[in-house]
Amino acid sequence: MEAEFVYPDYGPASICGLANGILKHYGLSPLHPVLDISDFVGKSERLLLFIVDGLGIENLKKLVKNRSFNIIGKVEWQRLTSTFPSTTATAITTLSTGLTPIEHGIIGYILYFKEFGTVANAIEMCPIGGKRDMLLHMGLKPERFLQGETIFQKLSSAGVEVYSITHSRLVNTGFNRVIAQGAHQKGFYGLSDMCTTVLNIFKEKRCPVFVSVYWGLVDTMGHRYGADGEIYQREATLILRTLEEELLPRLEEDVVMMIVSDHGQIPTSWEDEIWWSREDEIYRFLKILPTGEQRMMYLHSGDVKGLMEYLMNNYDQRLALFTASEAVSKGLLGEGTPHPYVFDRMGDLILVARKRFSFNFRYTGQEQSLGGRHGGLSREEMIVPLIVLRR
Repeated sequence: MEAEFVYPDYGPASICGLANGILKHYGLSPLHPVLDISDFVGKSERLLLFIVDGLGIENLKKLVKNRSFNIIGKVEWQRLTSTFPSTTATAITTLSTGLTPIEHGIIGYILYFKEFGTVANAIEMCPIGGKRDMLLHMGLKPERFLQGETIFQKLSSAGVEVYSITHSRLVNTGFNRVIAQGAHQKGFYGLSDMCTTVLNIFKEKRCPVFVSVYWGLVDTMGHRYGADGEIYQREATLILRTLEEELLPRLEEDVVMMIVSDHGQIPTSWEDEIWWSREDEIYRFLKILPTGEQRMMYLHSGDVKGLMEYLMNNYDQRLALFTASEAVSKGLLGEGTPHPYVFDRMGDLILVARKRFSFNFRYTGQEQSLGGRHGGLSREEMIVPLIVLRR
């Protein structure tokens, strides 16, 4: 059964290794084994990290078969593992800190925040169904949320000019304030002003510079219309062609662009969806609502044995189960000093969907079927590309 799973590495061949490799490249001490990026970028201290959300290496393979690219389809891609869960909240935090999930504690999209007594959306920073950033009004302090500094803070302290660029609607949100601490934060509205913002930074700053850009629409289109579908591939093509045709030729020759993704996506169908609610039998085994993702869940139970028997009797070919201690021993969340709340957030039992199944909970009744998902341990979700481009 586990042969179908790809476990996160958190070493050199991982996005954690990439983040730590960036620290080492600028002369700083890494927190974990590094991906030696000097093999790809040489001695350049003017780096652009472009994060394309939701574009795994299997997604990219399918894309280059259907679309033409001047460069990206012809250069070598490095294979990196994402985090567990393979989801933006967790993976972007690892990319932004060099910490493993067990260290930074943001171990999923929906989490139990014991310190606030609620189940909440980690990216929206609000209780389920609430308004964005409500947790900040409940006392969450973005600058104190992480147990450790971001790579931006460390690079800035070392004299590197550091920028974090994302869509304007995300710039001042609570989550972005957590992961982008230490960076000059800039927003964009579309491809054109994103490119202009990046080009202006490298034109104006001749000193060591590190620029991180986040592009989220590929993931959005995969969720809405289906991973590897026409609309998903069109969005991925637009951003990748923009990078190689519009942005790269206008960068100074000493600037190196690294394209990476936080995770991949797997196509999913409504036929493979399992839906639960407070009215279903599983609910009597739970102490709080299920958390995590639709391709994995953290389950808090007062009757772990009974819950495991119920799940295996009804869904055994559609899921794998790990106790919290098994997940830690297998290194699913990495190594390091655990975040003070990570075990409260992990719960008692971890469910991981197999094949293309998904497990969904009706928190508000507004939840919908999705054409693409991530969070699990499939190859499509877990393996991401690193592509290095320079003039």
